Amino acid sequence: QKPTAMRSEDDKNLGQFTSKKRHTRTVTNDDFGSDHRDAQLCVYYCASCWQYLFVLSKTLDQLPTRHTDHARVVPWENVLKDNTKNCGAKLVKRQGGALERQFRLHCPQCNLWVAYTPSQDHAVSKYMYVVPDAAMVSASPAGSASQGTLPPCMQQDTPSDPVLLNILVSPSAPRTQVVAVDWESVVVDVEPPAEGGKANAELVSYFTDLLNLQTGDVRIAYGTASVQKVLSITPRDLTLSDVHRKLMQACGRTL
Repeated sequence: QKPTAMRSEDDKNLGQFTSKKRHTRTVTNDDFGSDHRDAQLCVYYCASCWQYLFVLSKTLDQLPTRHTDHARVVPWENVLKDNTKNCGAKLVKRQGGALERQFRLHCPQCNLWVAYTPSQDHAVSKYMYVVPDAAMVSASPAGSASQGTLPPCMQQDTPSDPVLLNILVSPSAPRTQVVAVDWESVVVDVEPPAEGGKANAELVSYFTDLLNLQTGDVRIAYGTASVQKVLSITPRDLTLSDVHRKLMQACGRTL
């Protein structure tokens, strides 16, 4: 069980580095059977609250738009997982006075309207229409690691500036390790307990060794008395993508 976060003076600035809560969904190709083993997985989140909405085998940018309302036209065969909430039918008057029945799909968390379909029967409707600017992709397809597609838990203004990492620490763990690199934070187990600065010292030492840096290159910028921390890392010859790759390798994932 994670200890209750304690607030200190330097924690007051922690919020400027942390984004609003994201409901991260981790998926792999194996979740969808052999037919989709080689497909790219594009996880989309609500643009309002970042609740997980659906997983597509193509990005929305790769799909056509509907000329009537500029919604993205998504064949149901490209929808690998759907987490939206069906909020019933609504009649919409189109140009020329024609009425169109839409079965509205909403975010299950904040109830934002995100998509619609002409019928509740997917075999009949064939398509889901995603409303413009309602869904945001979590990351690029697997294999890409450009700075523009890295998770926002990693930040760097320019290549010469420190890398800032949002860290969620679980002390008193069986061993020190990177557990996951989520959209919101890098999740890290540390072996020492959260007392007398032992967990903080272990965290700094671990990241110094992991990134092959020198003593003093890694420090806790904010959150010394909290399980949520911000690490400031002097990257030296490392790029932000290099840091991301090393973290993913440390938790058993490759790019």
